[in-house]
Amino acid sequence: MKSTAHTAARKKAVLILLYATMFFFAISSTMVGILNPDIMTAYHLTNTEISMMSTLQQMGSIIAMVSAAFLSDRFPKLRMILIFFAVYTVLLFSIGLVPPYVLLLALFLVLGVTNSWLNMLLSAYISEKYMENRSSVMNILHAFYSLGSLAGPIYAGFVKSLSSSWSRSFYFLSLMCLVLTLIILTVTIPVKERDAEKAKSGLMTGFKALLSDRLFWLLSFFAAFFMIYQTAVSTWIALYLENGLKVENSRLSEMALTLFWLGIMLSRFLQPILSRLFDYRKYLAAVLPTSAILYIVAFIVQNPVFITIVLFLSGLLLGAVYPTVISLACERYPMLSGTVTSLLSIINAAISMGITIFIGFMMDHIGYRTGIFLLPIILIISCFFYCLYRNSMKHLLTPGRRYSGSQDAS
Repeated sequence: MKSTAHTAARKKAVLILLYATMFFFAISSTMVGILNPDIMTAYHLTNTEISMMSTLQQMGSIIAMVSAAFLSDRFPKLRMILIFFAVYTVLLFSIGLVPPYVLLLALFLVLGVTNSWLNMLLSAYISEKYMENRSSVMNILHAFYSLGSLAGPIYAGFVKSLSSSWSRSFYFLSLMCLVLTLIILTVTIPVKERDAEKAKSGLMTGFKALLSDRLFWLLSFFAAFFMIYQTAVSTWIALYLENGLKVENSRLSEMALTLFWLGIMLSRFLQPILSRLFDYRKYLAAVLPTSAILYIVAFIVQNPVFITIVLFLSGLLLGAVYPTVISLACERYPMLSGTVTSLLSIINAAISMGITIFIGFMMDHIGYRTGIFLLPIILIISCFFYCLYRNSMKHLLTPGRRYSGSQDAS
């Protein structure tokens, strides 16, 4: 009994540390949007050049996800989370040293590799170890991502108020991550993970099932374009407000991004409640086009306060989309959580890489006020793939097949 209680306590401690890992991992993702104007000034960059950092991160994501698709189900996920979070900490510290631009790009490329592995491993580990309440735990995990994303602009703004250097935000964050790395190391050393031989033996069969699954592909394209929209908001809203609308108070752009991620965080906490009240699939079909229309109106009006309100509402309406997609995909292939999450990320990164640099190119050539309309257009494309997915679901006479690693179950 004592051993069982000790194991349960350690499992709970590990879960809390995974939530903390997701929180600190998310901070760097959104604080870059606030720091982009300062980085552009420090390195004398154009919009195309600043977008290269995001593009290289996405290129790193492709490298990571291709390797993760083959390796994530072969090795202990908890140990891998520790290793990649340690590498993530070193990268933050290195960026904080203000390296030359070419080296900075290289660091963002490796950061893309590390971030993608962490994102995939955290979701896959949660899905694998908490199958009985996968949806709720997955939503909490991504709620902590939202919380970190919410903290990112606040943290970066606070550090900027204390120091004129953008690099301090990376440096101080690396110190906090170092402390968390040491705590994770202490707690996870005694944890024994189950061997993944079953996943090894069924890996290629699982790939074949995924690649021939039309529903999975529609779900993947829906998620990819949705995440492109969400990343574009984090990357371009501050630049649009400050350089496009000439908003002199940078606090407003910080507030806009903060409210956007506050809405996302609240959405993910509320999703389990909403899904019990009505059909969440029908809800998404309604709020996706509604949000796109709100963005179009906001960008036509060009009122910074109204744009901020729309950002909060869109975050609140759509914040739970990506965790929901991961849960749906893992439910179809429950014993290949790492492979499923990796393939979702591969598709996302492959599509994002070209579109992100295209957005930067358009911002340079047609201006912020026109280029910003790419955001609702991308959201409409995402809605299109979701409608195709829903239509395909309606025409299925039987539930989706689930791949278990050794056999298919209807």
